[in-house]
Amino acid sequence: MSGEEIETIKSLTAKFAEAFEARDFAALGNMYADDAVICPPVSNIVTGKGGIQSFWQQNDNIQGFNFRSIVVKQLSENVMRVVGTVAMRVKPPQQDVDEFGAGNAPFGEIASKYIFIWQKQGGEWKIDSSIWNRIGTRRSPFAGPSGPRRAFQNTPGGGMGPGGGGPPRGGGPRGR
Repeated sequence: MSGEEIETIKSLTAKFAEAFEARDFAALGNMYADDAVICPPVSNIVTGKGGIQSFWQQNDNIQGFNFRSIVVKQLSENVMRVVGTVAMRVKPPQQDVDEFGAGNAPFGEIASKYIFIWQKQGGEWKIDSSIWNRIGTRRSPFAGPSGPRRAFQNTPGGGMGPGGGGPPRGGGPRGR
């Protein structure tokens, strides 16, 4: 992997932010592969360059991005993965306090983590897929490196769960 390719990908990520801030959704859409897929938080999967371009146009509460690439890894000759954080500047809804706690401030900021998969197609790097979600303040049910760890085991008849006991059941027609 060459440092030049890594810098190219970092530069393209910066161009993504610039195109968005300029509200140049055609340029933004052209950064995606024709069959690209994005997985936005609390939303359905969005597919295809046109669908993704429409997604960004409809999210006019987002005012801009500040990407910080943490890991850029070449997965193959034509595929790169970028993992990082992004600060999204958002315009809060017209109410006293929004869901981000931004109040009546003109902009709030949402800290998120992201993954972009870039694929070289016809000599150009295009975003093949991406996913992002908020870095939350609430405790996750999935303990990270600093929290306690529980071993999940797949046992015959026991299913997946702590100690093989399986996940909690209930709520559905076949729940116990």
